[in-house]
Amino acid sequence: MLNCSGIEYHYQNYLTIDYIEQFDVITIINKDYPALSITDRITLLKKVYQALKPNGKSIFDVLTPKMRKKESRSWQLNGRFFVV
Repeated sequence: MLNCSGIEYHYQNYLTIDYIEQFDVITIINKDYPALSITDRITLLKKVYQALKPNGKSIFDVLTPKMRKKESRSWQLNGRFFVV
């Protein structure tokens, strides 16, 4: 956990966390969601819903149907991130 400017950042496996109504906002970035299997997507959505406080918000970086048409099947390692 990192606390910076009053914001707590948690770096963990989001498929195994068990927070309950702890966060105001949860973000999933770098297109992690589309890369998950259907089973893992369902698990993640349940975990996010469970971890959000009432009226909490979730922000997902996902591809729209229009953008999916432009997906490629190649990847490269760019620093510490994989680029598709």
